[in-house]
Amino acid sequence: MVDIEIEPISRDAFAPFGDVLETASTVADVINGGTARRFTDLTRISLIGTDAQASVHIYRARAVRLPVTLRHVERHPRGSQLFMPLQGQPFLTVVAAGGASPNACNLRAFLVDRGDGINLAPNTWHYPLLSLVDDAAFLVVEHIRPRDNLEECLLDTPARLASLPQIKQGPQHS
Repeated sequence: MVDIEIEPISRDAFAPFGDVLETASTVADVINGGTARRFTDLTRISLIGTDAQASVHIYRARAVRLPVTLRHVERHPRGSQLFMPLQGQPFLTVVAAGGASPNACNLRAFLVDRGDGINLAPNTWHYPLLSLVDDAAFLVVEHIRPRDNLEECLLDTPARLASLPQIKQGPQHS
């Protein structure tokens, strides 16, 4: 069994796997007569194929309890997959670079907190959604045909997420 350390997420650390959607360091435009701020161009939805269309979903997830044993990963070759927590709740993402089947030693785990979201690049291997809060709602944007856009792979050796880094406390940003 391979133990994977959970890292705090950052744009630079997550860049090989996709984008972090965060507003803390992003300049906002004031719009709608000053009643709203718009954080522009946080990510791009990637869709591959001449008939490609995006679909918007709401996922409701149960909380996982650590330790968690990971035995498989999946990827989406026809498009990116975006996860945005709707109540600012923290979650975990486990990823590996695209390409050949990953092994447990190539996995990286990130704590996504502060109300941030992620957009996984096409072909990024990842473990399914790991919510840290019960009945957590997530906005998900992905290719409309999941059956054509899902590959699964068993890991050569199981991996384990044992403990969380300290979750930052303080006000949520918007």
